[in-house]
Amino acid sequence: MTDALDAEGIGWEWVNWDDPDADWRSFDACLVRTTWDYTSRHTEFLNWIERVAGCTQLFNPPEILRWSCDKLYLFELERAAVPIVPSVLLERGGRPDLPELLGRTGAPSSSP
Repeated sequence: MTDALDAEGIGWEWVNWDDPDADWRSFDACLVRTTWDYTSRHTEFLNWIERVAGCTQLFNPPEILRWSCDKLYLFELERAAVPIVPSVLLERGGRPDLPELLGRTGAPSSSP
């Protein structure tokens, strides 16, 4: 991706979403690529989406970012006939039976 931007003469830089020194107003646009830690900081990430969308163009639409934060979107995709990885919805605070879950998803229950 960066080669394509360079080839077009488009300036870019990597910035962590939670970088306290990032001045998002100084960018013409922002493309959210990888936010591995947003799950443990969900509310903070949702607030960041709104803040950045208010001061620069987000190429990832805020409604899509919010939608994809809740992994229930996978089941919406599956209902729309989009293949997804085998997934199981668990009750919060529940104590799932791991071997039973693995059997339901077709995953191996032990390593070779």
